[in-house]
Amino acid sequence: MMAYTQNDILTFSNLFNGNTEAYGVTEVGEIVNGKAEAKSRLQYGQVTPVIFQKHLEGQLSIGIAPIQQDGTCYFGAIDIDDYKYNINDVIAAIYDFDMPLCPCYSKSKKLHIYIFFSDPTPAADVQEILKWYARAFACDKKVEIFPKQAKASDSNKFYSWINLPYFDADSDNHRKLVNKNGLVELSDALEYMQSKQLSYKEHKEWINEFQYNDAPPCILSGLLLRDIGPGQRNNWLFSTGVYLRLKDENCDLRTLLTDINHSLHEPIPDDELNATVIKGFNRKSYFYMCAALERCDKAICRQQEYGIESKASTGLDFGDLTQYMTDPPYYEWIVNGQKLTFWNEQEILGQGKFRALCLRQLHLVPRTVPDDRWSKILTRACENITVIQPSVDVGDFSSGSTFYDLTCAYFNARRKADNITQLAMGRVYKDEVEKEYIFTAKSFIDFLVHKNDFTQYKPIEMRVRLQQLGAYKEGVYWHMPISSIPEQEEKPIEIDFRDKETEQEDF
Repeated sequence: MMAYTQNDILTFSNLFNGNTEAYGVTEVGEIVNGKAEAKSRLQYGQVTPVIFQKHLEGQLSIGIAPIQQDGTCYFGAIDIDDYKYNINDVIAAIYDFDMPLCPCYSKSKKLHIYIFFSDPTPAADVQEILKWYARAFACDKKVEIFPKQAKASDSNKFYSWINLPYFDADSDNHRKLVNKNGLVELSDALEYMQSKQLSYKEHKEWINEFQYNDAPPCILSGLLLRDIGPGQRNNWLFSTGVYLRLKDENCDLRTLLTDINHSLHEPIPDDELNATVIKGFNRKSYFYMCAALERCDKAICRQQEYGIESKASTGLDFGDLTQYMTDPPYYEWIVNGQKLTFWNEQEILGQGKFRALCLRQLHLVPRTVPDDRWSKILTRACENITVIQPSVDVGDFSSGSTFYDLTCAYFNARRKADNITQLAMGRVYKDEVEKEYIFTAKSFIDFLVHKNDFTQYKPIEMRVRLQQLGAYKEGVYWHMPISSIPEQEEKPIEIDFRDKETEQEDF
């Protein structure tokens, strides 16, 4: 008894609505080496519902070219023929992730993955979507995608066709829609195919809303197929962690990787995941393990937002960051095993000095990443920063040491005032009773800036640093405890400031 109706025939012909001026005819022979031998030819003539009926009845195995005369399509397909992985994983992924695709066995029991559109869609747009799915399923780069032509051509009215499913639909052959439970009969299959018939915009939205749509090809295919291959699981999981961190610096990496690992056909033990993969991120290394991954496709990966050369990724190995608390502090950062030195915060906050040091010491120039991404890289490095407090000795080269040297010289190596009134001459009065020096801010700044050309600090910073040494202001004068300024045992370099002092003999 026929297992389909006239309505089924019309629905089938509408779903596979393509070129109407010719169709392919295939005569299937015996199965040789797992592939059905077949002879195909192009048949000229109108493609009518009667032709589709003959196909369903098993009288005529036809193929349809998706591209119509105006260059649009209502359906497309990926012909997965020579496939090195498990086709059942592709079928499972389509249903587990509720993809708007319809997988059907081909005549050789390989896979034709059909996509259906509710509106006429330019062939190039159909190809774009199918190419994404082909990469997602780790198909060979030469996998056939229909429509093969990206647009209509006046010189060629007959385009490449693909053999349709449900030849001899009432029989027990395998050229049918397949789900995780097995083959689906025509009426149920047509209902399912119609439910997956979306507009181009809706198909694009599904891809854009898919959680891992922007992952590099090797990671995306692993997440979908869940079969990584022997000897690659640790490296793949680590690379997946790199992708997750690039996408969201604050993600719960342990939970995400644990869930992804458990989804694999052969997950690694949790203790191994923690001890190798997750622990590896404590070293702040964020390289993709491209060389160790079988499905690596650098050409596509470079185009991805979070790929190996994306704006979000520097492609560098960031190691330990050390802050030396000199005055001012400076920083040493281990990058790709080399020590890069930054003399102030501005140098390390901006990427200009960083890239220049990479050129000088690493012989490479990393791409500039967005400011928010750079901030996250620095924040991560600062989480385990090492702070070293070097001793600050007199005579050091730092700005702080120079300031301290000159401050000591101001109080020790100058002629002292005999009384408070001589402070106006720029001298320092030493009060032996109160055990403090008394001086004016103007004379101190004049000594450091004008006489010794010290411009590393602004006057307000000089005030703060004097206060840190114990100085305080009372009235118009400043006071500095004598104990804060060590007396010099050796005679300092003499600096004669008397010619700057209009001193009177009887003052």
